Amino acid sequence: MRKEIGRVVCRDDGGNEYSVVMWQNFSDSSALEAANRMTPTTKALALSTGEPVNFIDDNTFEIVESETVIRRVR
Repeated sequence: MRKEIGRVVCRDDGGNEYSVVMWQNFSDSSALEAANRMTPTTKALALSTGEPVNFIDDNTFEIVESETVIRRVR
């Protein structure tokens, strides 16, 4: 299971705007415990269109397919 945990508005050097979606993946650990429990695991980034995004730093990301560098604007 995964849950959206945030969105960041970014722009490339040409002024094109993108929305980067931050996802938190969860694993079902209820087999290890008595209660039904979802444990956070890895995080993932993607554009709102679904294209994968790499994290460079807190303000900079890279669209994987095009290698376009985008930067946080707000």
